[in-house]
Amino acid sequence: MNEVMGILWICGACALFVKYRPRTEESRVLCILTAVMGFAALTAGEGNAFFTAVQTVLMLITGLCCLIQVRREYLCRRRRQQRLRALRRGRYSGSPVRPAPWLTEPDARGILNAKAEGRRTA
Repeated sequence: MNEVMGILWICGACALFVKYRPRTEESRVLCILTAVMGFAALTAGEGNAFFTAVQTVLMLITGLCCLIQVRREYLCRRRRQQRLRALRRGRYSGSPVRPAPWLTEPDARGILNAKAEGRRTA
């Protein structure tokens, strides 16, 4: 059982590394740690049931942490790319919102709207 889990963990760590291409040091270390756990499972062989259970639980925790961290980094990177693309296209130009024209343009008599001037109307 340990050999199968070790092979699966090494393949899983390599697949996560290739698919998500981690850029931060924490994500890379977690992928390497997951692969090392798989290698340790291969070399440890069969031990008593308690040792095998503890090792399997630790492998599951390490693999889950690696998956969560790498996926989170990947999603943040994609959101940043989409936001930058939108900025380059001019969707979010950063210019202030223009007020409604009836508040700033003079009416037929050449008087601005009282609300735009901050006056109270009677």
